Amino acid sequence: MPGGCPLTAASQPPTDRQAVPERALRPSPSLTTERPKGATPLLYPATYPIDTIFHSEPPLTAIPGTGNQTKPDCGTFRTAFACTKDASHFMQKVPHKCFNLSCPACFSAALTRASTRIAQKFRGYRARVDTLDLDVNPELAYHHRAMAKHLNHFVLSPPVGKYAENTVCKKIVAASRRIAALVGIEAGMMALHPWRIKDEIKPRLGRRCKKVELMAEDTKEKKFWALIREDALGLGSWREYIRWSPHVHILGYGYLPPQETPEEKTAFKKLTKGWFVKKIKRGSGYDIEQPALIDCFNGQEVEDPISAVAYYILSHAAYRPGHNLYSYLGFFNPSKLRKDGKSKNNKVPVVCPKCNSPVAFGEDEYGSFKYFPGSRGDLWKPRLLNLRHQDVLIMGIDPPPEKKKNILKELPGYRAVAADVTPSSGSWLFDKWGQK
Repeated sequence: MPGGCPLTAASQPPTDRQAVPERALRPSPSLTTERPKGATPLLYPATYPIDTIFHSEPPLTAIPGTGNQTKPDCGTFRTAFACTKDASHFMQKVPHKCFNLSCPACFSAALTRASTRIAQKFRGYRARVDTLDLDVNPELAYHHRAMAKHLNHFVLSPPVGKYAENTVCKKIVAASRRIAALVGIEAGMMALHPWRIKDEIKPRLGRRCKKVELMAEDTKEKKFWALIREDALGLGSWREYIRWSPHVHILGYGYLPPQETPEEKTAFKKLTKGWFVKKIKRGSGYDIEQPALIDCFNGQEVEDPISAVAYYILSHAAYRPGHNLYSYLGFFNPSKLRKDGKSKNNKVPVVCPKCNSPVAFGEDEYGSFKYFPGSRGDLWKPRLLNLRHQDVLIMGIDPPPEKKKNILKELPGYRAVAADVTPSSGSWLFDKWGQK
């Protein structure tokens, strides 16, 4: 063995390969930290098998959808749903999904699921804020109510050249959290974008899109990244379209300091230590709409503005196998905004856009649609969408879940004692629960 002693007779591996676990036969990542000389460069779709990437080469940071297809049937159509009155009115096929962020055929489904979960948490927070007990801690309760009305999309960019291209992602994210806290971003979801599209590539991609000059900035970027995954310009790899320019996107709540006068701009620049912080403008304003989820349902699908922004942020975020694609900051941290039991289902039926008849699952067999029977002997299995949000408790205003049950049982005999801490400290505002 190079760099070690030769194997002795006692340490020789078994001759029968079946006696050796399959995982043990794979080379250790620590022994192959460098790419072999003469190896074919990774292209999109990747030319190495998944096992080779994970076990004989270090994991590469990439964007979702630029890995290998997980299974041969990924993206293939097995079932569909159609109008129960006449399948020719409305029919939509359902592809098989593996929900793997690396899979070029299924990453979109994985992003949709992640963005939906993010939107459920934001809507759960908004619903909880609207029902806060103003008698417990009125100052903090009014603060949450005022802040929850303004959901924004922020971008934080470090000074040019501050981080080298081999900088660990966690280091950039940690610095972004500190800057976000300094400028007044109190809660939300954040994701790291290590790259931007090269300036000379953008005009060429723009010529591939129709009416690109009329698109909003996030819509245009979303189109461009889709073309990059497809290698629309034939450059051979998605990495040929990008340049190193790390920045962090945050979907969250907060107020930036005023920057109208030269003195305020100078003070803000000093506060951010050279970081560039801005809010993304959407249409005529900055705030992201937060309508009721039922108002986003058009009968066939949910068009949620919160989920749409979250999807855009995640679509080209830094992804590494085994690591999270996004994280929460501020009081959206799971220790400060905790789940309050299971989310309550609110299922609504999907209807045909032409005749408003129910839509049901089935399969298209040679031009004839065959409906699947329901689980309770029904004629068909209807398609339902679950319009729900995650019920949450705001730590500092609401009692912990383990204390809440006891308090509800003997409410008159319990009282909360306020601790002498500030709301921004992240500590409990109520640290003692005792009987009168």
